[in-house]
Amino acid sequence: MKEVMTIGLSGRSVVKMGVDVGIIGVHVGNLEVHVGIIAVHVGISECHIRKPFSRGQ
Repeated sequence: MKEVMTIGLSGRSVVKMGVDVGIIGVHVGNLEVHVGIIAVHVGISECHIRKPFSRGQ
């Protein structure tokens, strides 16, 4: 989780990392699956939010 957050600054890596987390979560257990899915959504959101913000300012 810490790695995903750190990569969040990049924005692009977040999406890729999130996907990896999701796949790993499936292997770990059902609870982890939810965490992985959330991570993927968070990564995509960061990318979309980061682009408009950079352009806006």
